[in-house]
Amino acid sequence: MKLLIVDDSNIMRRAIEKYLSPFKLQLVGTAGDGEAALTLFRQHLPDLVTLDITMPRMDGLACLDAILKIKPD
Repeated sequence: MKLLIVDDSNIMRRAIEKYLSPFKLQLVGTAGDGEAALTLFRQHLPDLVTLDITMPRMDGLACLDAILKIKPD
């Protein structure tokens, strides 16, 4: 299962990665804002995405709307 971690805090991205590491997920990328996340999402089409709500450039809710248009499932 492919994972994308999205949070504007580098500390949180690393914490989420560390917390989820026992689950044997394939980390396909990390992003600090919604726009970067969409680029990575289009490239890798991950199965699981963690999204921060408040981020610069594009917040998590807007990013989620765009992700669901790309891959509704």
